[in-house]
Amino acid sequence: KGAGRGSAMDPETASLLEQKIAFAAVLFNFPYPADAAQDERDGAAIVAKRQCLVELINFVTEYKGTLTLHRAKQFVEMIGLNLIRALPPSRTGINFDPNEDAAPNDPAFVHVGLAYELLLRLLQSSKLLPAKVAKSAGINANFARGLMRCFDAEDPRERGYTKHVS
Repeated sequence: KGAGRGSAMDPETASLLEQKIAFAAVLFNFPYPADAAQDERDGAAIVAKRQCLVELINFVTEYKGTLTLHRAKQFVEMIGLNLIRALPPSRTGINFDPNEDAAPNDPAFVHVGLAYELLLRLLQSSKLLPAKVAKSAGINANFARGLMRCFDAEDPRERGYTKHVS
């Protein structure tokens, strides 16, 4: 929806996109707290955020225009919040053998993996996010350094995405 540089995205689409980006920036604590009622509320919100991230991926895949600097900054900030974060504490003990034991999977990867996918889609489209706009939006050396810390993640899926992005 919406055109490129020459014309603006229609206001309804722009508003909905802004709401989705804002919701996708909400972070959840994993694993869930012990409170069952909280689990149920968080569980529904976690599913809703996952769906929202999928919709944002579909948007950037299908959008034929160029993101404005403002919109690009919103995407980059949201992706940064999801990816550049304190990694969960180690769940491997001294007896962990990487050759014999399965690496622990981070429960937050349900969102983290989609945020990586969204970043990849943005970076792959020089029309959607030209290099000059990407740099001005915050994809810079600080962003890259933050992503490099994700190589320390125990979840092999995250390390794989980090390698692919860098």
